[in-house]
Amino acid sequence: MKTPTFVALDFETADHGRDSACAVGIVKVRGTRIVHEAAYLIRPILSDAEFLVAHNASFDSSVLGVCCEAARIRPPELGFHCTMRLARQTWGIYPTRLPDVCRRLRLPLDHHDPLSDARACAQIVIQAIEAGVIPESY
Repeated sequence: MKTPTFVALDFETADHGRDSACAVGIVKVRGTRIVHEAAYLIRPILSDAEFLVAHNASFDSSVLGVCCEAARIRPPELGFHCTMRLARQTWGIYPTRLPDVCRRLRLPLDHHDPLSDARACAQIVIQAIEAGVIPESY
């Protein structure tokens, strides 16, 4: 089974508006190994990833889209995969809030720290890949 290269990300917003992203945590994984991680006050670098993953990917993908639109740049043409969906499908985890999934999979988490949240998403995908599951797009 070919293991993919992907980027897990998590946005933090300044308010309830999806165009108010102020920080992003990014964890890059090649196969099942984390090869790079960083936290940015926006300006993420997503080069050479095959897809993106996020917990509740519909939120993070919309934040990315709105921020790219506000900055007048084209969003990356990468598929998004959702670790909430992955946790449900792979292990039957409910509820699927990130702290609940991390507790169940025994992953460290400093929730709402974007790098910690992205690292947890990366670890969820890594554990799924190790269990023989490749994430599906939402």
